[in-house]
Amino acid sequence: MLVTRLDKVGEAAILRETYTVFAALIGWYFLRESVGPYRISLLVLLLGAVIFEFGG
Repeated sequence: MLVTRLDKVGEAAILRETYTVFAALIGWYFLRESVGPYRISLLVLLLGAVIFEFGG
C-alpha cells in the first residue's frame, strides 16, 4: 500500500491483485488442487490485464 503514495495508483493496484495468480499456482503445484477451465480463464484475464497495464 505504500507504493500508492510513491507511484501510480493504477500500477500498484494491478500488482496488488496478482496475488490470486500466485495463490492459484501454489495451490495447483503444491496442494494438487484441480484447475478447471473457469479458473484458467480467470487467471489468463488477470495476467492479460497486467500485461496490458505494463505493455504500453
